[in-house]
Amino acid sequence: MFERLTEGISNAVRGVGGKSADAAREEFVGTVRDRLLDSDVHPDVTSRLVDRLQRRLSAPDQDTSAAPSARFMDGLREEMIGILGGQPEPLRLKSSGTSAIMLVGLQGTGKTTTVGKLARHLAGQGKSVMLVPLDVRRPAAIDQLRILGESLDVPVWGTTAQSKPVKEARAAIKAADKQGIDVVLLDTAGRLAIDRELMDEIATLRDKVRPQEILYVLDAMAGQSAVQTAEAFAETVKPTGIVLTKVDADPRGGAVLSVGARTGIPVKYMGVGEKHADLEPFDPQRIVNRLLDMGDIESLTEKFDAAVSAEEAEALGERMMSGKFSLEDFGRQLELMGSMGPLENILGMIPGGKGLAKQMRDLSLAETEIKRTLAIIRSMTPKERRNPRLIGNSHKKRISAGSGTSVGDVNRVLKRYKTMQKLMKQLSKSPMRALQGLMGGGGGFPGMGGGGGLPPGFPGGR
Repeated sequence: MFERLTEGISNAVRGVGGKSADAAREEFVGTVRDRLLDSDVHPDVTSRLVDRLQRRLSAPDQDTSAAPSARFMDGLREEMIGILGGQPEPLRLKSSGTSAIMLVGLQGTGKTTTVGKLARHLAGQGKSVMLVPLDVRRPAAIDQLRILGESLDVPVWGTTAQSKPVKEARAAIKAADKQGIDVVLLDTAGRLAIDRELMDEIATLRDKVRPQEILYVLDAMAGQSAVQTAEAFAETVKPTGIVLTKVDADPRGGAVLSVGARTGIPVKYMGVGEKHADLEPFDPQRIVNRLLDMGDIESLTEKFDAAVSAEEAEALGERMMSGKFSLEDFGRQLELMGSMGPLENILGMIPGGKGLAKQMRDLSLAETEIKRTLAIIRSMTPKERRNPRLIGNSHKKRISAGSGTSVGDVNRVLKRYKTMQKLMKQLSKSPMRALQGLMGGGGGFPGMGGGGGLPPGFPGGR
């Protein structure tokens, strides 16, 4: 996400060398302005951010001992964080009893999917959740939420078609309170476009139910048109927060930077993938760090912690360092990588990772290779995974048939595993030598530019 804006700002920084302070500053600010507009950031927001950046960089108390590129990036980072609200805005839930969260938005923005993601997120925080379908004119929407609840093992209120949304919402909240359920998520009706009937229905529901939060779900890929609909909802419905969906598929980032500043409503969450786990709290500092390719180690750590227990991580690490790294461990590594979200998003959380991702020939091919490798490992018997030396030609044919691959694919997986196992043994004896081998002797991640292939053991690696 944000590829276009990230690349443009990187070019702006590279362009400041060899110029006078004033000329470098003017060129940097001008390039940032152009890149913001090119990324579909609202013109008013662009103007506000650029004016603040210009004043900051022109201030007489600037630290001239630092390199211009560092000063410019620090200034841009601070101003972008300010535009995005400065601090994360958590949900405002009741300290006791059942809290109600109403989700509103147009059809096609991912509203119902977001209900499921938010339910999973809240459950991960130890809260019990009930889903309440309120699109009573569309029986298919009620069925969709019921199926979603079953997949998440979350109760769904039995709304019937053509019933009254206010009546259903009140009854659901009352029942949830009696059952000791912490949060009810109200999935309201959507429309293909804004109309008075939709606004009136949502406003009535808001006034009668008085939810703790009203979250407006917005498709980030719609750019400035999404900001315009958000402004209309802000005026009539008065949401308390915004959820941006499809952020991972938006290379521009215009809506992300614009919507909060234009509406005055804080962005609270963003959807970064198709899985139930792909919902992240919106943290302006982390977002700007990723946008400027400074990485987001905190979010990466949180994703890893959510994917694997501390005990498993420690045990896996010990086996790797002791040289007892099995194909089961190799497969588990790949499973963890897949559970943490799209590879592009993971690379974006590593400082400089966006540049690395761009240098990779095709991230989708890498993800396909991960799935193929996992299929091959899963087609082996437990004994073969623990002791690959048992795998002969007949075993390889059986494994390739079971995984829908070729014997050559099986051989490549076994070769990567042996290379990685060798590296782990080397790492325990001589960390510096192993690191040189990992980096391909030329710096940078091998296979992503800067030397070599992907890290040994990684699909596509040596």
